[in-house]
Amino acid sequence: MNAPAPDVHFKYKPQGRVLKEFHRQSGTFVRVLIGPLGSGKTQACISEMLRQIDTQVPDNQHVRRSRWAAVRNTYPDLVNTTIKDFKEIVEPMGIGTFVNTSPPRWNCKYKRPDGTTVEAEVLFLAFDIPQDEKKARGLQLSGVWLNEMKELNRNNVDMLMGRVGRYPPRSKVRKAKSCI
Repeated sequence: MNAPAPDVHFKYKPQGRVLKEFHRQSGTFVRVLIGPLGSGKTQACISEMLRQIDTQVPDNQHVRRSRWAAVRNTYPDLVNTTIKDFKEIVEPMGIGTFVNTSPPRWNCKYKRPDGTTVEAEVLFLAFDIPQDEKKARGLQLSGVWLNEMKELNRNNVDMLMGRVGRYPPRSKVRKAKSCI
């Protein structure tokens, strides 16, 4: 895993009023972002996920642990859009490593200027059919990004949202839940 210098910065500016409001509501459990093609929805969601990873409440060992799922309806869409867009944002920052496992994942570990360490994992999952909800059973997540949620089966969405707020364990740290 990469361990970038504490001065790693992500340059992002929300495109307009709707995206600014989306980020202001970051404490809300569920946020849905709807807009036209090219309006910055994907970049806003990835930026929000990275912000929440970076600002997760640290545990008693001063580690900001989080685990997210980035979900798309089909595996080809996951690879060709969700993962591709995610890589375009994180690779220039020099943080994290993609691992081509099943499911694909991105892991990062780095020190922050405040002395805490960020340790995060993003699982990239495809949910094609209603029976795919079994993929979510047992997942313990800090948050989930449902990319193109309108393409997902409602049972899968419900199962995924029920897995949020389970990591890190409550015995280790107070945490916020988030679905974007």
